[in-house]
Amino acid sequence: MRILLAMRPGPEADSVKRALQAGGFNQLSSVHSASQLLKIIESQSKPDETLFSAFVIDGDFTDADAIELCAQLRLHPLYRDTPIIILTQPGNIEILTQAFVAGVSDYLFKPFFDIELQARMRAIQRHLAQVERRRVMEIELQRFRRPRSIWKSSEGAGLDAETGLLGRQILIDSLEWHGRQNDQQGLTVIVGLVDQLTSYRHLNGAEATQSMLGKIASCLGSAKARMDDLLAAYEPGCFAIITRSTRAEAYLRAENLGQSIAELMIPHHDSAWREHVSLSFGIASSLHRGADLIAQLLPSAIRAAEQAAAEGGAMVVQVADLPISD
Repeated sequence: MRILLAMRPGPEADSVKRALQAGGFNQLSSVHSASQLLKIIESQSKPDETLFSAFVIDGDFTDADAIELCAQLRLHPLYRDTPIIILTQPGNIEILTQAFVAGVSDYLFKPFFDIELQARMRAIQRHLAQVERRRVMEIELQRFRRPRSIWKSSEGAGLDAETGLLGRQILIDSLEWHGRQNDQQGLTVIVGLVDQLTSYRHLNGAEATQSMLGKIASCLGSAKARMDDLLAAYEPGCFAIITRSTRAEAYLRAENLGQSIAELMIPHHDSAWREHVSLSFGIASSLHRGADLIAQLLPSAIRAAEQAAAEGGAMVVQVADLPISD
């Protein structure tokens, strides 16, 4: 995640940099004035690509009003939705009100603990990951309109390199196939998200992360409930099961899977979260198979899993509210 820190040079700016780097946020650029920030944004070489994923702006700039700076960023077409955290002195509610009107996403009162800033940035990181996941998912779900074989993909073998499971393409193709059946047989999608995957990868490295995902994939595969279930890796740390089990059966199954993952006792080493790796689950279910409804199952299950993760994770199960469900 690329962060731009806009603060006057000095011990305070150095402290914020160290806090961000200690939290694993190493793609960090800094400017010392509002005019410098705007110059970078206005002169960027790629007019269709954002340079930064988030801004951390000091409210005590001397060359410009920080609130006005945030408003100008929001006028830029590429940065209308980019998260902005403003650092300000405590007690000035009027400034905070103006800041949120100008488009500020969050704030911190100075002085603050390093862990507070790191927590804010991790929340932004999770939000950006969810936005990107949904963007990719929406693009892929458009493929439902194109007929393809469930097992033959024009984009490769369809296996996930990290886990050896079926990959996202076969998952999409399978849902497409079920959607074309248009019958009264129900279908359920269970999605499991690895809690704090980014933190795990940062703390343990790529090799350990691949090993951890492989263990989880093996655990999920060994707990197959039906012969016709399909287990796939939608993306790193996101597993999906397509099953004809009922929603009630899927709920119990998700709880059992969460317990099985917990029993693996895979160390996480992140004391700010939890001691061992865990999964959050989301479920979406329909009473019949048809293209319009089936297309909702995967994104609904992912959103439910994301909600479960946001509410604390670790075996929490959320059931999506679809128009027609059992």
